[in-house]
Amino acid sequence: MCTTAAVPAVMADFRIRAGKHFLTDNVVGYALSATVGLVVPRLHRVSSGYDAANAPAQDFTGSLIGCAVGAATGVVVLHFYQKLPGTGISAVPGLSQNGYAYAYGGLQLARRWSPWPEWQPNAPALLRPSSPKSSLFFSPTMQLPFVLLTFALLSLSAAGPDAGPISASVPAQVVPAAATERIRALLADTLAKVSPLAQSQQSRMFYRRRAYVPAWSVAQQPSQSARAALALLARAEDFGLLPSLYHVGALQAVADSLTQPQAVVRQTAQLARYDVLLTDGLLTFAVHLRRGRLRAFTPSPLEKAGVPFAPAAWLARALAAPDFAQALLQCQPQQREYQQLQQALARWRRHPVGVDAAQRSRRARQMAVTLERWRWEAIPDADYVLVNLPAYQLEVVRHGRVLQTHRLVIGRPANPTPTLSSRLTSFTIAPEWRVPRRIATGQILPYLHASAHTPSEHDFLADNNYRLFDAHGHELRGADVDWSAVTAQNFPYTIRQSPGCGNLLGNVIFPFANPYGVYLNDGPDPQRFEQAYRALGRSCLQLQHPVQLATYLLGPDAARANLPTEAQCEMEPRPRHFFLKRPVALHVRYATCAVVGGRLRFYEDVYGQDKRLNQQLYGSGITRAF
Repeated sequence: MCTTAAVPAVMADFRIRAGKHFLTDNVVGYALSATVGLVVPRLHRVSSGYDAANAPAQDFTGSLIGCAVGAATGVVVLHFYQKLPGTGISAVPGLSQNGYAYAYGGLQLARRWSPWPEWQPNAPALLRPSSPKSSLFFSPTMQLPFVLLTFALLSLSAAGPDAGPISASVPAQVVPAAATERIRALLADTLAKVSPLAQSQQSRMFYRRRAYVPAWSVAQQPSQSARAALALLARAEDFGLLPSLYHVGALQAVADSLTQPQAVVRQTAQLARYDVLLTDGLLTFAVHLRRGRLRAFTPSPLEKAGVPFAPAAWLARALAAPDFAQALLQCQPQQREYQQLQQALARWRRHPVGVDAAQRSRRARQMAVTLERWRWEAIPDADYVLVNLPAYQLEVVRHGRVLQTHRLVIGRPANPTPTLSSRLTSFTIAPEWRVPRRIATGQILPYLHASAHTPSEHDFLADNNYRLFDAHGHELRGADVDWSAVTAQNFPYTIRQSPGCGNLLGNVIFPFANPYGVYLNDGPDPQRFEQAYRALGRSCLQLQHPVQLATYLLGPDAARANLPTEAQCEMEPRPRHFFLKRPVALHVRYATCAVVGGRLRFYEDVYGQDKRLNQQLYGSGITRAF
């Protein structure tokens, strides 16, 4: 009776393709439920005491218990087994059918080939080979055919090329073979006659994981997730991107055609085209959000080494999430600077705040360019120090909150400060400046030549607190050197500037590792920080109120360190070095617009980088207003 009842469930389940691991799932289900079917009735028999007169009733009761426990075991174990990585995951309605079918069938196989001989003579009449009701399945002539038929059905259900595991997001529906074959065909020729796929490899990977089952249709119409996905692509401009890059026009045209009566064959072909185009558009959109349009093949700073962004897997997870759009958009940079600017762009497109169309377009383009650059140089840290060069500003950020803000003097356009990422690990109060050779020969040597030709009571080096050393480190007097014979090519000296007033490093220096020789330091002229235009330096960064930053970096150790005030540093220039117990990330970036204190602000493109990037993204003409 158990086996007979299980056959319809098994046959119904065969209509669901479960991928290349299907046979393994069946074997596990049969083995576990068969074991339970053997053990439970025997334990029942032992625990209740053997009574020859009531043996049929005892064994029948034990069989029912074994059948029930075996069924439950099949369902529970298969449920957890099929969630393991790399195993097939059946559709949810088929799961319970699988479990019961395996349990019932496994129980009967166990009873027939039991290693305990006493099972056969004492088996319930319903299940004995001599019983007319059971002889059909368990007579000697039917034993082998029954087993062969069972495993043949299992093998057929697992057959088929490229039948990879179906994702948990695949709906439990009967999918016409024409739909899957049409999707295969479209992916095979990459839609060369319709619309080229930007992410052909990822598209194939996405569909291979789901056995080419359509992802965006239900009952021959676009699904709710499909409508949400197309709506998201249609507002790509809210993210500084262009809908035309994601097949939006073609998708809307196909969606409109699907609302009109048409032949089933054409309907299926249109749905397959819609499915593949939408998948490719979403994959491209996700890559652009993660890495940017112009660096789609360059890993983002958000990606760990050896673990690149996998858009096909990301899209599959988003499709299975309760809120598809929200899940997909998690691939964007999550830092405050990017998120606030993206939201400001979306608001700007809807509420242009009283500007004309041309100005509106330029500002929207400026925000889009800045978002593109943020995707290239996303910040993965929660605590960091951020330098925004066009804003002439340094911010201390902790968990999305700005704790300190400092004005900066940056490199002039002829000596621009580079963008970079590093870590602040130490700082020095009242530092000695070891003058770089290029500055010594390019800026100081001309003064020394002039003093050699025009004798004076003043010593240029001494007057500016410089000390001169030869190649062996011995200190020299500048007056003892014939500077007229020294050239930039023949300059065997080093120059150091002592701490104190006039030192070009100021009172504090924050060195950090970088290939440009750039550092963060106090400046010798506090009046420069009051100017609106502050691209005045030589590539290094000059910081207003450096002791405040030093105090933050020391954290709880600041009180014990007894840091001097800036005035005390000038009065008593005693060098002191501090090493941070907890280094802090430093990011130097170039953003000509930002949300500051809840307000959207625009900055001058001081190095002309926006102009170049705008040309790369949109060309010389006006593509369209955002």
